Amino acid sequence: MKQAVAVASLLTVVLIFGSTALGQTSVEFTVTPQVEWNFGTTKYTMDQDDVGSELEFPLDLTLAGGRFGVSWFKEGHPEWTLSGEAMFGVNDPGGVFTDKDWINTPSGARYEISSTESHVVMDMTRLEFEATRLLVRGEKAELALLVGFGYQKISLDAIDLKGSQAVVDGDSVYIVWFDFDTLALKYEIEYFIPQIGLVPRLRPHPDWLLELKAAFSPLVRVQDLDTHLLRYFTVEAEGNGIGIRSRLGLWYKPTGSPASRRPRIFAGLTGDFSYLKADLSAKVVFYEDNPAEGYNKGDTLEDLPHDIRSAQFAVGVQAGIAF
Repeated sequence: MKQAVAVASLLTVVLIFGSTALGQTSVEFTVTPQVEWNFGTTKYTMDQDDVGSELEFPLDLTLAGGRFGVSWFKEGHPEWTLSGEAMFGVNDPGGVFTDKDWINTPSGARYEISSTESHVVMDMTRLEFEATRLLVRGEKAELALLVGFGYQKISLDAIDLKGSQAVVDGDSVYIVWFDFDTLALKYEIEYFIPQIGLVPRLRPHPDWLLELKAAFSPLVRVQDLDTHLLRYFTVEAEGNGIGIRSRLGLWYKPTGSPASRRPRIFAGLTGDFSYLKADLSAKVVFYEDNPAEGYNKGDTLEDLPHDIRSAQFAVGVQAGIAF
């Protein structure tokens, strides 16, 4: 969070001094409540020489929140903009959390030794700070440069445990099926996402605005902590990655300069897509004895490679006021 505050403060200073230098004469503020329907998945995978594991959790939930923005206009065009957005999950995903483990053989074959699924209780928070600077403008189109910073935190509890487990008994291997009504796993992940990109805007009609945000994240920082309550260990992991973020929005904004029509009511529809991947190094610590797997309290496994792949989509509706 300190990184997010620092970036937002820097963007504010840059925009204020930049707008002063350009001699801006008109400023517009916007407040935009919004609702988004989010969906997608995140996969957390460890695949070593002899064993592998994959966690996958759903992201199909509803988020509510809003965006606050300020724009500096010159000759009717937004030369500079600064905005901040806060969105919060308001329900739990409808999909299930899955956990799979397997053995890799020298021949390249993969044998699954356990597979479980659980329903999920989830909290999601997403914060974004963005600044744009107009680069090129025409009669009906314009292009702006974007810099920004995003933060996302997901916390979930995997409740119930339904699935199968391979059990070795001497020379025999058999499958045990089970269905437990219990809290099986707690998981928390944070993303710190700097962004740079372009924002083309098209006005096919004076009252309508079509806007595309296309941003690249060259250095995503990821931190996560998960606690396996039935296996008595925690996993802490951190690492870096890359990502992309895009948003297509169609806005109805009545004509008139910011100074001539205040307040103004506007509305919009948006579609979002984001994808990121990151390579992490994990540390496993057993906080209780686990005789079934041959570990004792305090045993530690370090430098375990993990990777995260997250794809998220969203459809949103907004209605705001400009003044």
